[in-house]
Amino acid sequence: MEQQKYPQDEEQNEYRYISPSWIDAIARGLTAGAKKHPGETWKTIPSDEHLSRAMRHINLYRMGDRDEPHIINASMRLMMAFCTVRNEEVMDALGLSYEDDDDMDGKSNKYAYIYHPDDAGYWTGFESIEEALEAARERNPGAETVYITETKEFVPSVRPENVIENLQEDIDDECAGCYEGYLDDASHEDKDTLGDMLTETFVRWAKKRGIKYWVDIPSGKDRLYDLRTGKPVEEESK
Repeated sequence: MEQQKYPQDEEQNEYRYISPSWIDAIARGLTAGAKKHPGETWKTIPSDEHLSRAMRHINLYRMGDRDEPHIINASMRLMMAFCTVRNEEVMDALGLSYEDDDDMDGKSNKYAYIYHPDDAGYWTGFESIEEALEAARERNPGAETVYITETKEFVPSVRPENVIENLQEDIDDECAGCYEGYLDDASHEDKDTLGDMLTETFVRWAKKRGIKYWVDIPSGKDRLYDLRTGKPVEEESK
């Protein structure tokens, strides 16, 4: 008997392939996390950090650790990485674009320039390609070409393992051997929570003090421009 067709069979986002219980478990985990960290502080954490923590949960589960819901924790971290990722290569591979999605784009793209790929570093912080070109002309009037690239804003996260290790060393300096195992009972989830809270505090501290807490990281997709015309070199050759 031929299977009956429904209109949704032609859709590109078939939700029937997603496990409802998996979504419910993720929702419960996110809800519990929101109570601990109001304000969705995970959005301030770099996607690479979310991915690293997801991999840790996956690896712990594969090693047989069942003390925590590692699969759900990894799923939540992957969702967070998806929402915060700014790497264009990853998005291109997924066939997605953030051009029209303001919710996932915390800040507008900026640009950087470098005269030659072998130079020591980029000049960053320009709001547009035209602004970067003008700055390159002023810095080196004799230059004929310059490489322009987009940048992404990277906010470093506080690594809880380093903080705990420093605290343990302080205890040992004060009283060597007196408190063996200090903070050793902190679980992976405890450490993740500590890292999120410290990173949130770091960002709030920097904002309150007027300190720049992020750095502009070049995407690595350099495009060569003619400084005389302000146009990409490949377009001029056509």
